[in-house]
Amino acid sequence: MTSREQEVDAATWLAETRQRQRVEAYSVRETTSLLQQKLGRTTALQVSYLGEAGVFGEYYESAAGICYSKARVDERLKAPFRDLTTLAELRELAEIGGALILRQRGAVPPESTADERAFYGTHIDIFDTPSGPLHEAIDDATRMYWPVSPRRRVQILQVIQQHGFCPLIVTVGKFCLGGRNITELTEVPGGRHGAGRIAFTVTDPGSWVAPLKHTWIDSGGGPATAWWSLQ
Repeated sequence: MTSREQEVDAATWLAETRQRQRVEAYSVRETTSLLQQKLGRTTALQVSYLGEAGVFGEYYESAAGICYSKARVDERLKAPFRDLTTLAELRELAEIGGALILRQRGAVPPESTADERAFYGTHIDIFDTPSGPLHEAIDDATRMYWPVSPRRRVQILQVIQQHGFCPLIVTVGKFCLGGRNITELTEVPGGRHGAGRIAFTVTDPGSWVAPLKHTWIDSGGGPATAWWSLQ
């Protein structure tokens, strides 16, 4: 093989390698537009939270800013989309009669090293980790500290009294990462966490969460917690 032929072969190999390495991706703007078509009103901030939570897999930086894998976004777009009406069709949840929706964000470090939590928010890769430090960290980020009105507390406690737990459905940007069982409420004294905040005691969920996990749920807008009445 001549030197010229070697150069041609090397150039071909390099071009093919670069083509394989090239990832088809959506920008935040494109992802937001696609989610709006499926879910209705969706903001770029919600897409950012979904990205932080790992829902779209690894992100990429380009001249257009952060981008997400086209294949992963397309996969997520195929997931079912449930609203208040279709949630009542889930037998186990319907029998319980109610559930608390938690609107989380993607995992971010605490602002202060004095904070008792390792991070705030949640992440799809560690939400269902086995028992251990990461499992405890995600539960800490899930269970505290949330604004829950007196009326809502009564609803949660009634479900706990009847069934031994209240379902906690954890979402980020309308995407359900999973759930936990709330077994107890603890009121947090006023201070830097704010007045009227509640800490949940949580345990791993039962089979009720399976039909919801990695689906889209329209829980509407509003505060961090919302109640879904299924009766």
